[in-house]
Amino acid sequence: MKHIFALCLFLLIPSRAYPAVITGGETSYRVVEGDSLLLISAKLGANMKAIARENSLDPDEDLQSGQELRVNTRKIAPRAVDDGIIVDVPGRMLYYFKAGKLALSFPVGLGMPRSR
Repeated sequence: MKHIFALCLFLLIPSRAYPAVITGGETSYRVVEGDSLLLISAKLGANMKAIARENSLDPDEDLQSGQELRVNTRKIAPRAVDDGIIVDVPGRMLYYFKAGKLALSFPVGLGMPRSR
C-alpha cells in the first residue's frame, strides 16, 4: 500500500525535468476484410467507443472493407525516465525513451489475471 501511495504522490507532483509528452494525433484508417472496431482499436491503441462515436457507427454492425475511419490516437505519455521503457497499463501502451526523448511507442495487449 505504501508503494501505491508513493507512486500516486509522484504522479501528482509536477516536474520540470519530465514535461508531458503528447504522442499520436488524428489519422485515418482504411478497413480491410476481417477488421472489427475491437481489432482496429487494439492495433492503433485507440478507444473503440471513441472510434464508433467519431464515425457515427453502431459498434454491433460489421464494417465495410475499404471504409475510411477517422481515428484519434493522441495520448499523453507518462514521463518518468530519461532512458528506458514505461508500460502504461490503463492506456495499453509501451513507451521507449532514449536520451530524454520519446523514441518509440506501441499499443500492447495485456492479459487478465488468472482466476483462482
